[in-house]
Amino acid sequence: CDDNMVIGNYAVGNVTGARLDSGTLTYSVNNWGGGVVANSMGWSFATIQDSVDDVEAGTIGGRVFIPAGTWPEAVTVEDSSIEIFGEGAATLIQPLGGTGHGIFIIGDYDDIHIHDLAIDTKTNASGGSGIRIQDGSDRFWIESVIIVDSDAEGIRIEGTTITGGSIVNCVVLSADVNGIIIDMDPGEYAYEIYIIGNMISGTTSNGLATDLSGGNERCIISSNTVTGTGGMGIHCRSQLRSIITNNICISNTADGIKIRDSNWMIVANNLCLSQVWRGIHLQNAENNNISGNICLLNDTGTTAAFDGIFIDAASHFNLVSVNNCLQNDRDGIRVEGDSNRVTNNICNTNGDYGISTAAVADSNFVQDNTLEGNTLGPFNDLGTGTKLATEKGSFEKFGGGSAGIIAPVINTSPGGIDLDGNDEFCYDTITLPAKLQQVVRIKIWAYSNVIEAANNMLLRIVAHGAASSELWSGNAVDVPNHPSEETGGIVQYDVIHWSIDATDDAQIGTLSGQDLVELMAVGEVAGAPDIATDALLGGWEIEYV
Repeated sequence: CDDNMVIGNYAVGNVTGARLDSGTLTYSVNNWGGGVVANSMGWSFATIQDSVDDVEAGTIGGRVFIPAGTWPEAVTVEDSSIEIFGEGAATLIQPLGGTGHGIFIIGDYDDIHIHDLAIDTKTNASGGSGIRIQDGSDRFWIESVIIVDSDAEGIRIEGTTITGGSIVNCVVLSADVNGIIIDMDPGEYAYEIYIIGNMISGTTSNGLATDLSGGNERCIISSNTVTGTGGMGIHCRSQLRSIITNNICISNTADGIKIRDSNWMIVANNLCLSQVWRGIHLQNAENNNISGNICLLNDTGTTAAFDGIFIDAASHFNLVSVNNCLQNDRDGIRVEGDSNRVTNNICNTNGDYGISTAAVADSNFVQDNTLEGNTLGPFNDLGTGTKLATEKGSFEKFGGGSAGIIAPVINTSPGGIDLDGNDEFCYDTITLPAKLQQVVRIKIWAYSNVIEAANNMLLRIVAHGAASSELWSGNAVDVPNHPSEETGGIVQYDVIHWSIDATDDAQIGTLSGQDLVELMAVGEVAGAPDIATDALLGGWEIEYV
């Protein structure tokens, strides 16, 4: 039927009001189907669902307007290109008990837009989420929706793969589980979901979460404010190549932001303030960029168990840079994983250390950080192979032993200062760099003159440091009979070395930037089972933060 006009009709008690199929140039307006829920087909109905069904019966989608008022129904959408909107907070969808979700989009229906309305599924115990999107609804758009209270999640995305979707400028005031969650089926993915500018509070679990099942990729979580939740502020799990930026997480019961089982993420410019646990937590996460965040006053339970930023033992190859980690109850940044790069952070006035590496940590790069006013000190390095800023030099001066024998210089190759007698010594003087906040360890390098099959070679290491106008020996380090790091298997001219830190002499921690330091290596006699010094002394290293 073509060229029709349908105007000013009443069609009460019918399923869809009126329908003109397969027509062209049809004009339909101001028709009444029993209520005030108007749609773009020109009809108005007594219920939201009837108006939605009427639009879905067409072929091109359409719009449904819900006036102000309380609407005691659960709405299901099963068509593409549907827009449902109201008059903001004045339009309240409040399903009856046991009837399910406030708005339920189920099936592979795309381009659905829901905006400017409020939902409450808690008051009547409907048992559902505020909005649930399930099974492949691409390019959905949820905007300016208020979840007053939810009997489950505020907004839940689940099921089969979805590509494209936005949750923008929504408010979740209370929810029995998560505020907003993406939880795809196993083997299914959420691509390019943008969660921007939302305010979330009062949830019993996480404020905003992406879950383990399936995966999530190329998502953006930005400019959200998450406060006072019963779990994490933002919990990102199974994320790849996504961006978490400019969010504010305050006073959440667990971590502010947790990145778990996720790689190649950017976590930048977020504020994590006064969490009960950590500010930012990386768990089993690799190759992420954690930059420009502020983690302040976390571990509010003062348990001394949580940090500003925590990198767990399964998190490797992450860049942690230009963050401010201040006044957290344990460390500013704590690293347990391997090969992470921690640079240019400000970690001041924390309850334990500015930065620490755990015993399980290996090959982390920690340089150019500011670590001031921390209760236990700037830095605690229990890890293996931590790469620190290093001053290097070689021994140029030498002197005699107890028998008046002077340590000779060996000019052959390999060469060095030959210490093979008790109290023979070599030394050098160094001015420590002004940016030095803490000497972490001192290393001495040499070539062995002897073969040693099973034991260590002993050496005494002495350092005296003082600032301008101080006595030269004001800060004195003296570690006698210190064994080489190499144990047995030493043949002549093998490279060997000795390493000392504050566990050997706490005075190492008193050496300061711009101190003039005299560093000495002194020969020792044998002390069973270890052997006497017999080596060509060469270089020294002072590692620091």
